[in-house]
Amino acid sequence: MRATLPLALTLLAASCAAPATDGRGEGLAVLVLRLTSELNRATVERTMEERAPGFRDLPGLVQKIYGVDPVSGDYCGVLVFRSRADLEAYRVSELARSNPAAYRVVNSRAETYDLLFTLHPGLKAGGR
Repeated sequence: MRATLPLALTLLAASCAAPATDGRGEGLAVLVLRLTSELNRATVERTMEERAPGFRDLPGLVQKIYGVDPVSGDYCGVLVFRSRADLEAYRVSELARSNPAAYRVVNSRAETYDLLFTLHPGLKAGGR
């Protein structure tokens, strides 16, 4: 999973519509989720799309990247928040608590990071 994190953050930086900066991501917090689901890929992707509006409306969320490991079939979500407080608020939210049932999760792992900087500037302190 760690090998995919730099690529995910590079893609994130390229996809965020934010003013150009020196690339420092001070204050931003990253949550990387990896899960194994009992559901087939089509059902997981449909579930992701159905749940996307909840993430679009999530306070403090700057961006979310969805992915699948082509070898294991595990899924990942890379979520970037404006602050550690926003990340922690998400972790105790109903949206986060409903993930295991929505995806019929059999195994999962979550890792949190403080964003140091991005290769391609586009995120600035506070995620603005």
